[in-house]
Amino acid sequence: MRVLIALCLVIPALTAQDQFVDPDFEYSMTLPNGMLLTTAEEQAKASGRPIEDFMNNPRSETPDGDLKHEHRWRDATGRERNISLLLMDGPYPFSSVDKFKEAVTVTMGISVDQEQNLTPPDFKYGMRVEGVRIRPDGAAIRQTDIFLPISTEPPQYALLRMEALDGDWAFVWPELLATLQSVEIPQPTSGSGGGTRNSSGRRRQGANTQNASGTSEENWATLDVTGSLVLSVLLLMGLFMGGRSTASE
Repeated sequence: MRVLIALCLVIPALTAQDQFVDPDFEYSMTLPNGMLLTTAEEQAKASGRPIEDFMNNPRSETPDGDLKHEHRWRDATGRERNISLLLMDGPYPFSSVDKFKEAVTVTMGISVDQEQNLTPPDFKYGMRVEGVRIRPDGAAIRQTDIFLPISTEPPQYALLRMEALDGDWAFVWPELLATLQSVEIPQPTSGSGGGTRNSSGRRRQGANTQNASGTSEENWATLDVTGSLVLSVLLLMGLFMGGRSTASE
């Protein structure tokens, strides 16, 4: 009986997920238990970039400029999971899964072995690639990179990366998949069509367009894409600098 009671107490702690919200991009998701959000100081130290790059100023303080927020979570359980998120104003940098896969391969030296067009109801619209890279210390790291369009007017998107030791992937993937499935963002509309907007000009979640048959039609492949492969590589390099996302202190 004592063992059963102990298991009942431990299992919820192991499966609990924390909620993350970035209100400036109307982005939210749940995180696996044991993931700690790093500070701007930690990110600057790990990347060698100025601390100002990681301050994530609110949109209210940058009304005339494009906003960029970077968030990273490190593993407090010793399992070497890492999660990184870039939220960005600006033209979409990818026009196809092939372009996305090429950018990930060139930037990180990934051997991509899986790719996926994400579609509802299981996911928000987007693209996902997965593969393995070898860390400088020789460890094999499996990672999945996800591109999620947030808004077309103005253009905004998310780049999400989740990684772990390749040998542990089968054990950690279910909780990482749960994180991906938990993402909530305003979905982009096809073409230049509208959708309802809030006071800041952002299209609100749930808006979509109608095709000729009257059914909803939302697909990343139909959206206007003005970015380039060079831009996409630079963005990924800025998001995922170095062999490990953030060293534990």
